[in-house]
Amino acid sequence: MSKTKEIDPVLTKLMSPGAPFEVVEKTHSGRSLRVFSQSPESVCAIFNAARTHGDKEFIIHNDARITYTEFFRRADALSAWLVTEKELLKGQSVAINMKNCPEWMIAYVGIVQAGGVAVLINSRNDTESMMAALKDSDSVFVIADEKRLTKLRDSGCDLPALVSAPDSQFASDKNSTLFDSVLTHAPMTTPVNLTQTDNASMLFTSGTTGRAKAAILSHLNVISSVMNTEMAMETIIHRLADQYDTAVEVIKEHMPPPCGLLIYPLFHVSGLTSVFLTNMTIGGKIVVMDRWDAKQALALVEKEKITALSGVPATHWDMLNAVKETEYDLSSLNSVSNGGQAATQNLLKNISETYPNAQLGAGYGMTETTGAVSQANGEAFMRAPQSAGLVLPMVDMKIIGDDGNETPLGEAGEICIRGATVMQGYYNRPEDTAKVMKDGWMHTGDVGYLDEESYLYIVDRKTDMIISGGENIYCAEIEQTLGQHEAIKEIAAFGVHDDRLGEKLIVALSLNMPTETEQLDTYAREKLADYKVPHAYIITDEFNYTATGKIEKHKLRKAFLDAEKN
Repeated sequence: MSKTKEIDPVLTKLMSPGAPFEVVEKTHSGRSLRVFSQSPESVCAIFNAARTHGDKEFIIHNDARITYTEFFRRADALSAWLVTEKELLKGQSVAINMKNCPEWMIAYVGIVQAGGVAVLINSRNDTESMMAALKDSDSVFVIADEKRLTKLRDSGCDLPALVSAPDSQFASDKNSTLFDSVLTHAPMTTPVNLTQTDNASMLFTSGTTGRAKAAILSHLNVISSVMNTEMAMETIIHRLADQYDTAVEVIKEHMPPPCGLLIYPLFHVSGLTSVFLTNMTIGGKIVVMDRWDAKQALALVEKEKITALSGVPATHWDMLNAVKETEYDLSSLNSVSNGGQAATQNLLKNISETYPNAQLGAGYGMTETTGAVSQANGEAFMRAPQSAGLVLPMVDMKIIGDDGNETPLGEAGEICIRGATVMQGYYNRPEDTAKVMKDGWMHTGDVGYLDEESYLYIVDRKTDMIISGGENIYCAEIEQTLGQHEAIKEIAAFGVHDDRLGEKLIVALSLNMPTETEQLDTYAREKLADYKVPHAYIITDEFNYTATGKIEKHKLRKAFLDAEKN
């Protein structure tokens, strides 16, 4: 059970009875959960509250500057079009397959308001994986940009679709409608009735089999995640007030308008909840980039007075290296956080020196928990910078050993989580759901331990997965895909540490015919998404095996690292 509330006076104040983030016990779907007492009935309440921000700028993308009023006008038109013209029914799945852009965010709000379940497709993935995601989620409609829709159509997808920003060469078809053409539709006169138990989104995550699964997130899941992040922001303000011995209102009056740089993909839970929906909730501004470019990111921080920067170690290192070449005014940044994987002490030191006005933060979470379950910012984080933050107040966490019993404080075991942000299950995967959801507890497959203050420390992962540049790469998928090459006899994929990416993917393989690594790399680039392509190939005559016949990957990893040293 979390002790965070008891040890942190700021959180104690924020969660006290009648306070904005009061936490109570409630029963949902037969389970007793720790929830925010002021949680609204559906995500649509977040949208409706944000309408009051009116003519404030909401989304900045290239030359486009979209206000809250204009954003919701477009989203309302889309919702009405889906319901009246496409007869979308409550609970039906609608896929979004686009890179980060305003249309993506309009699509999400439009789908959810219409009562649909927004299925967030990994737009960076290969076409086969995209098609599988559409099928596995029972999507009845897809909203995509031209590049992705063309790929889907070429692969046999005949779902009705909205296509955004097509060029003159786009081959239109009877099942495709231009995105902009529906944005003049009259809004619905009666909203769709939605509750906390209704499903809001599906986000894809993988397991040891490498096959993507759709994690179902309810309205309560999404609301609770957004409120978690909102509360974390509020704690920063309260701690500043304590530091300067002044009122919270005075700090807020002197703080610049909130503005976040969108680095995470919107199909990731961090991009969806921590950046998009949280900024919407607080009336913030979101700056969107077409593609990652560290120098452009720094220029945008200066130009747009970005206050919050959250990314993975690779993006932070890119910016830290780029800032050495050109001088930028980065004084607006007051919050810099790291996610995706742990930050090294060297990275934290460089971030602190480069952004002196910013409070550092980090957390731990996963798609199945709708984002963070532990988090710390500012002084709370600096007390334990090696940690993944403090267990969040609304989260119940326990660490269990191999015998299934809870471990003592400080002893590592599997991290198990219970709370209002834990997913409803994997869509149409009851067996997979049963493997991770046991007696209301989510078994993460990650190994860690808690200290006496409820700081969480991540030790290892049970699942055979690496995290490279913030992206999950499942070794089983790599082995299955590359193992189809006719020259490969056996293959083992594993990760090794990398200063920039966190981890990089290496494959070791034995061959049944002479083949150059260049040929294997070409094959990998044809079959895999760019971020899944191995960084190195090791050709070996034979592998070492365990008693059960499994390749001993730890020996391969050691041999690779020893060779790198030499």
